[in-house]
Amino acid sequence: MEVLVADDDPTTQLMMKSSLERLGYHVRLATNGTEALAILGSENPPRLAILDWEMPGASGVEVCRWIRTGGDEPYTYIILLTSRTSLSDIVEAMDAGADSFIRKPVDPNELKARLRPGHRMLDLQRQLIRAREAYRYQARHDGLTSLYNRTAIVEILKHALEVGPVSVAMLDVDHFKQINDQLGHDVGDRVLVELGRVLSQSLRPEDTVGRLGGEEFLLVLPGVDTWEAARVGERLRKRVEDLQVTEAGRVLRVTVSVGVATAGSHTPYTELLKRADRTMYAAKHAGRNKVIVWSDDSPDMVA
Repeated sequence: MEVLVADDDPTTQLMMKSSLERLGYHVRLATNGTEALAILGSENPPRLAILDWEMPGASGVEVCRWIRTGGDEPYTYIILLTSRTSLSDIVEAMDAGADSFIRKPVDPNELKARLRPGHRMLDLQRQLIRAREAYRYQARHDGLTSLYNRTAIVEILKHALEVGPVSVAMLDVDHFKQINDQLGHDVGDRVLVELGRVLSQSLRPEDTVGRLGGEEFLLVLPGVDTWEAARVGERLRKRVEDLQVTEAGRVLRVTVSVGVATAGSHTPYTELLKRADRTMYAAKHAGRNKVIVWSDDSPDMVA
């Protein structure tokens, strides 16, 4: 772990650097408060900082206040070096956000002991951040395909409609119930995973795909008109048709029915989804493995 030592006294710097390196730390040095601020404000700064209370440029307490104004994530554990012992000084430092103190001259054993709580706090915060990010990911992504889930893809659609015209393509795996019933749900899951992979690898960077649930998927295509969206749907239909899932020595072919619809920002997202759903089921009734595009008069099949 990296630790910053900010002190204008060369003797103290040398002693601290030597003691910390024996404890396994990588040490960065600053000779004044200005240098300390620059290091702590840089990208990937040390998360342990040992600051002299009195040094040129900015005092340790001033540096401490600046760090705390930036928030507590990721946290910087701050130890102040000082010969001060009065209660008022301690209160001032704690109010500024200091976590601990080391008296000068520094005793190496005390230094080691003061660093232990910092390690525990920083390790705990890292664990909490990882857990929170994992929860955020799980809240927005489908556990099977890793695509956006229904809630997230609908939110993305709502936002896209606020910006401008949007096309959507709704896909449903043909005869998916038969796959589950005849080959088992594990094979059905593999089909959905492979389909999600094909879809996510076939879109522009600005497009988004999500799993609505079951065997239904939704593509959000910002700034794409109806006929371009239909071409996207047809391209994806062909790629899915070429998809091969091998099971027990046999090759399983998969097809999808696709419904395409377009709307401007004045159209409610629910209406756009309803149009895509209707055209998707029109593709089902027309024989499956087809793309249908919505028209205001009636859904028209796209060859």
